[in-house]
Amino acid sequence: MIQGESMTSEVKLNKWGNSLALRIPSSFLENLGFNQDSKLKLSIQDERLIIEKQKDLKQICKAMNKRNLNIDSVWENDTIGKEW
Repeated sequence: MIQGESMTSEVKLNKWGNSLALRIPSSFLENLGFNQDSKLKLSIQDERLIIEKQKDLKQICKAMNKRNLNIDSVWENDTIGKEW
């Protein structure tokens, strides 16, 4: 799928145990690179259900840098007395 293109499909929620299940068409899953064991993150924004691939620890650590680490400057200061 080319960036900026969209896909649409009407689906129906079905009972699955005590929950409801949403069947996602295989073409959507293939397009997004999802498979049966994909871990997903669900969120609601402006009355829309957002489904994103869950980042694993390796991806999160790789994205860390000094700008987004938010280290408290107190810990970077020299000791004043006998803190340690």
